[in-house]
Amino acid sequence: MPIRQARTADVAAIAAINVASWQAAYRNVLPAEMLNNMSLADVKKRWLNRLTTADEQVFVCEQTDNIVGYVVCGASRDEDALPHTGEIYGLYLLPDQWGQGHGRHLMTAALDALRNKGFREATLWVLRQNNRAQAFYQAVGFTAEGVDKRETRFNNVVFHQTRYRRMI
Repeated sequence: MPIRQARTADVAAIAAINVASWQAAYRNVLPAEMLNNMSLADVKKRWLNRLTTADEQVFVCEQTDNIVGYVVCGASRDEDALPHTGEIYGLYLLPDQWGQGHGRHLMTAALDALRNKGFREATLWVLRQNNRAQAFYQAVGFTAEGVDKRETRFNNVVFHQTRYRRMI
């Protein structure tokens, strides 16, 4: 399955994956009202901005010319990060593609990209209640550090997250 860097022409597909995966993965974790009111138009705007201005790499996974998932990575955004620490900002797939190996291929692409930029380890943040994601990240070599944070986003929704880390 081809993995390639995202292009601005991919914005609609990435945004659709973003909305569909959040609505499925976080259904019993985040408020239903927030998930149900996700605006595809707003998400497209954010992704267009990210793809044209952000200092991060975005890779997409294609299956029969359709994008089925993406991963985003770059330098760690954590205040306590050492200069050699990269971060996986997000990895999402269309829900009907979960469990088919696409996530592993996307993760490999992201870790390779981080390694090629000189990073020696990678971190990521996962919602504490997202058991499926935690199991996936552990399966690809990440370990929970015991570092937690709370972020308030999207109209006062609190995100309880745990940091995972691995060497690359």
